[in-house]
Amino acid sequence: MDQPKVATPTAPAPSLNPQGIPPAGLPVLENKKIVTHTMKEDIARIGGVSGAPIGTEEKTVKPFSENIPPPPLPPTPSGKDVFQESMEDIPIERDQPISFPGAEEAGQAPKQFKIFIPPPKRGFNVVTIVLISVLVLLIAGGGFGYWWFFIKPAGAPAETITEPTPPAPPVPEPIPIIPTPPAPQPEPEPEPEPIPPPVITPPMATSTPPVIATSTPPIAEPTLPQAIINVDQTIVLELASSTTTTAEIVKQIKEKNAKITSYKAVIRYPIKLTLAKEKKYTSAQETADLMGLKVPADFWKNIDGLELIGYKNGGVLRYGLTARTINKEALKQVSEKWQTTMLDDLNSLYIDKAYVKPAVITFSENSYLDFYKRYINMPMPDVSLDYAISDKYFVVATSKEMIYAALDKTQTALAK
Repeated sequence: MDQPKVATPTAPAPSLNPQGIPPAGLPVLENKKIVTHTMKEDIARIGGVSGAPIGTEEKTVKPFSENIPPPPLPPTPSGKDVFQESMEDIPIERDQPISFPGAEEAGQAPKQFKIFIPPPKRGFNVVTIVLISVLVLLIAGGGFGYWWFFIKPAGAPAETITEPTPPAPPVPEPIPIIPTPPAPQPEPEPEPEPIPPPVITPPMATSTPPVIATSTPPIAEPTLPQAIINVDQTIVLELASSTTTTAEIVKQIKEKNAKITSYKAVIRYPIKLTLAKEKKYTSAQETADLMGLKVPADFWKNIDGLELIGYKNGGVLRYGLTARTINKEALKQVSEKWQTTMLDDLNSLYIDKAYVKPAVITFSENSYLDFYKRYINMPMPDVSLDYAISDKYFVVATSKEMIYAALDKTQTALAK
C-alpha cells in the first residue's frame, strides 16, 4: 500500500484586508502538516462501499434464536400477605415453571407456582338446607291450596236451610149452592109435507130433440217456424188480431227488448196470431203488412219466407229483414229498381232512431263473404240502409254493424 505523502507549507493562508481586497501573493503556511491520499486509500479506510471494514462479514440473525431474558418481576412486598398460605408445610408435587435461559445469569431465582387444594366439602351446608326447606314449604302450600280450592268445595255436603212454614190461610165459609132452573126447550117444528114427483110428459113424435151443450176444445199451439239465419235469441210477438197496428207491434218489441241481458245479440221476432178459431205464425206477406212495409210484387217471386230481425249492441238496437233467395240474379235486378223508393218503403224499420234522408239517393257497392252488397249512409254509418244478396240469403239492415253481424251469422249452422 502506498505511503501518504507529507508536504510542509511555507506561507500562511491569505487574509483579507479591511477593504475586502485579497492580498496579491500566495499565503505562507508555517508549521502545518498536509496529508494527501488517494480515493483508493479512502475506500479502504472506510471499509468499502457498504461502510463496513474490509474483512468483516455480516452476521445473519434468525428470529427467536437469541435468548431474551424475561422482564424482572415486581418486588415482593415486605409485609406478610394474610390471604397467602405458607408453602413450607405443603409438599410440591405438580409441575413447576421452567427457568428461561439467561435467568441464572441475571441473578433471578425461578419462582415456583403456589397450588391451593381446597379441603373436602361437607355433604350439606346451611344454604342447601335452607333451599330444601323452602322447596318443601312451596310444595306443601301448593297441595294445600289445591285441596282448599278444588277438592274441599266439591266434597263438602250442601247445607240445608230450613225456612219457617208460613201459617195456613183461613178457610172461607162455604157458599150455599142455589139450583139453576132448566132452560125451556124449543117446540118441535112440524114435518114438511112430501112434495109429489114431477109429471114427465113423453115428447111428441114430431118434437125437436133437445140440444146438448158441448165444451169447445182448446186451440192447438202452432209450431215455431225454423229460423232463416242463425240467431242468438228469439222473441215471439203475440197479436190478438190480424188488424193490429204497427205502433202496437213496435210497443211490444220495445217492452220485450228490455228483458234481453246480452250485450251483443242478433234477434228474430216471429209474429204469432191468436184468433178465435186458430193460432198461427204469420206468413212473409202478412209480416210485411203488419210492419207497414211496401214490397214490390216481383220481390215475392224471388224469395222464400221473410222474418223481422234486430241487432243489439249495448243499449242500441237496429232492425232489418231476412229472406231465402230463390234466384240471385233476378233478385239483384229487382232490388236495383227498388232502390229509388226502398228508403221510404222500409221506413217502419227505423224504430229507435230515425234517419236523415239524403238529397240524392245514391247507393254504393261492395262485397262481403259471398254476398253482393249495396248501401247508403244517412249521414253516419250508425244509421244506414244496407242490403246484401247471396245464392241463399237476402238480408236488409239499418246500420253498418248490423249488416256485418247478420252476414256473419249466415256462416254458422242453424240451431236445432
